[in-house]
Amino acid sequence: MTDTSILFLQNARSASNAFNSSLLDYIATVTQATIGVDEITSSDNPNLSHD
Repeated sequence: MTDTSILFLQNARSASNAFNSSLLDYIATVTQATIGVDEITSSDNPNLSHD
């Protein structure tokens, strides 16, 4: 393996890690927002059934 291809792989790996962590942050944010909306909705409508 040449130095260039090793460097390319390291850059690709760090870019992938950065993408994955930001994707996980996004999913966590969306999940928290969805849970917050669900809690507000159920407190406003106590007759809603939650399975």
